[in-house]
Amino acid sequence: LHYALLGQHCRLAESLMEAGADSAAADEYGMNPDQLWDLVNSSKGRELVAASTDESPFDPRAVLPIYTLANPLEGYPIASSGVAFAFGHEGRIATAAHCVDEFVDQSTSESLLSPFVFSAYYGDFIGVEVESVDVENDVAIL
Repeated sequence: LHYALLGQHCRLAESLMEAGADSAAADEYGMNPDQLWDLVNSSKGRELVAASTDESPFDPRAVLPIYTLANPLEGYPIASSGVAFAFGHEGRIATAAHCVDEFVDQSTSESLLSPFVFSAYYGDFIGVEVESVDVENDVAIL
C-alpha cells in the first residue's frame, strides 16, 4: 500500500484497501503512508550542495572491505562483513555499526574479535580494533 500511494497508483491503492490493507499501518521504519508521503514531498525542495573544490580528490584506496578471518585449513571461510572507508591522518576507519556487530558484545560494548580490513594501499590485510559503536545511528569507528 505504501508503494502504491507513493507511486500515485490510485487504482492499485484502492484495490489494496478494498482487500483489507490498513492505511494506518506503519512500515519497518515506523511511518504510515501519509507520513512517508510528507517525507518524500519535503525532500523535493532540497537543493544539492556543490562539492568543495579546494580539497584533494577522493582516493579510491580509502574504501576498505571488512573481513572476518578464520582458519581456511580448518574449513572456516574468510567472509566479508561490510565496507568501510579510511579518513584522517590517525588511521581511523568509518563503517556502519551493523557491519561490526559480530565483533562487539552489545551488552558490554567490548570487542569479541578483531576485524580485519584489506588495504589496497598496503596490499595486505590489517587487523583493526572497534573504537566506538553508535547502534542507534548505525555508525562505527575502527
